Amino acid sequence: MNATKQSIKHIIMKTKKHLIAIMVIIAIIQPISFVAQNLIRKEATVAKPAETWSPVKITESGDNVKNGVVFYSFNEVCNSQKVKFLKLINKNTFAVKVSYQLSEKSSVVNIMIPPSLSVEGYCGASDSNTAKLAITVPPVKSNEEKQKNLEFMRTHITVTQIN
Repeated sequence: MNATKQSIKHIIMKTKKHLIAIMVIIAIIQPISFVAQNLIRKEATVAKPAETWSPVKITESGDNVKNGVVFYSFNEVCNSQKVKFLKLINKNTFAVKVSYQLSEKSSVVNIMIPPSLSVEGYCGASDSNTAKLAITVPPVKSNEEKQKNLEFMRTHITVTQIN
């Protein structure tokens, strides 16, 4: 019986030593892990610059709101092409359909926006509604042509209530 007590004491002492060693290792590793996580987070926040959405002047007076929908745009290069992304904010309490046409030759584009929500285009959008918010900027030969295209687009934007 005496030998059994001694072997149990020996096992308990070994277990205590192992626990103390494990706690010391954890105490050493934990601050290193914490610093590494902070460095990773700092890199992630610095890596992507903030987007700057600009108001789109869609009315003759230069406003960016039409029938309760606010219009913004953001220029970006996507898949080696200049693209203008649109951001539309529906301030209405009902769903709307925003329609636009880029030129006389292009078809009318329709975008559905639920009440009190926003939709915005981004590179690689796969949703059919969101993909319509990425407009490939066609090459323009002159400022006069650019103004003509902008005026056509401005006069061919409609916002209608969906029932």
